[in-house]
Amino acid sequence: MRITTIATNHLRVPLPQRGRVPLGERSRQPSLNAADLVTASVETDAGVKGFGFTSVLGPGAAIVRAVIDGEWAPFHFGENPCNTDRLFARAEARFQHIGFAGVAARAYAALDLAFCDIKAKAANVPLFQLCGGGKASAPFFVSDVATAGRDASEVLKLAKPLMKQGATGLRVEVGHGDVQA
Repeated sequence: MRITTIATNHLRVPLPQRGRVPLGERSRQPSLNAADLVTASVETDAGVKGFGFTSVLGPGAAIVRAVIDGEWAPFHFGENPCNTDRLFARAEARFQHIGFAGVAARAYAALDLAFCDIKAKAANVPLFQLCGGGKASAPFFVSDVATAGRDASEVLKLAKPLMKQGATGLRVEVGHGDVQA
């Protein structure tokens, strides 16, 4: 099985605006209103297709996409996507002189996920199982209902069903406006 096509896309996903208490220097930065997703669709000569993505908060999605299209895609054509460890080692070595971090690593993450998707499909197992399986359940806590500006009765209304489902705690935001140190 060999990689024949790698196609990318750039999607903007709106983020909900929540009441947050800005602290310190971060309070001077504009709040993010969207997350950018860069997707990678990989096709093979065997007809197996894989899908991967990476996210960017703030500027940089166009650069991440350009690295996939201009560096990673041509570098991987003709390779076996199931050899994920070998492909990663080659990719890391390719960028050793400037460092395999930041944009290069973020761009590669989308392809790595697509390669793993193909590997799982070729093995006829779900991706999570290929990655070691899953748990029947995991502890969790509620983190987004007790935000600044929401009254206690509304918080209780939203949190009670989640607590009944097994949430182990509730994160509460306090304060109003910009907090001065």
